[in-house]
Amino acid sequence: MKSIKILVMICIILISTLGIKIYISNKDVNSYSKEDVINLLEKGNKYNNYYCKYTLMDNNEIMRFVKGEKQKIIGNDLIIQIDRKENKKLILKPSTKTGVMMNLDSKANLESINNYLSDFLEDIKENAISFKFDGRENINIFNCIVVEVTFEKDYIYNSKKVWIDNKSGLIVKTLIEMADHTKWDIDYNLKLDSVIDSDVEISNLSEFNITNIE
Repeated sequence: MKSIKILVMICIILISTLGIKIYISNKDVNSYSKEDVINLLEKGNKYNNYYCKYTLMDNNEIMRFVKGEKQKIIGNDLIIQIDRKENKKLILKPSTKTGVMMNLDSKANLESINNYLSDFLEDIKENAISFKFDGRENINIFNCIVVEVTFEKDYIYNSKKVWIDNKSGLIVKTLIEMADHTKWDIDYNLKLDSVIDSDVEISNLSEFNITNIE
């Protein structure tokens, strides 16, 4: 009889422990705090091989190639090339065959200017007045967490809703409501680990008049 009681107690302990583990596991999977999302976005800021293509509100189509220490960003009549290792930023305007080569002040400055996650990362840290984790959704091949933030009335945006790949930390899609209530839906057409060296090579500068800025 005593052995049966001991066995029953062991079973109760095992079941309770399993229930706690399941609760913790579900909590980790199904909820993200503001700090969790910031950490995930900062991880995305460090991801070093991806391509994305998206259209801005002025119909300027942007293509961004990132591989290791180099980036190449192509827009309407604009090419920006970044080399973190050399601490150089080259801005070219093909229509006028002019360009500017400059030294970057710091790695932090480089990342704040040239990573497409930076705007939302700054918003969620500094500008948003509310934060909401809105579940999960699959976008193309990406398993995304969905996050929405809102802003004060005099800010340029009313709200931003973003879909973040939960593995890479890169933003897959953004839905923005502007202050005038117009909405802007951005699909970044994200591709991971697809960029090769030639995608980020410096353009042929022989036809350009380049100004150097220290």
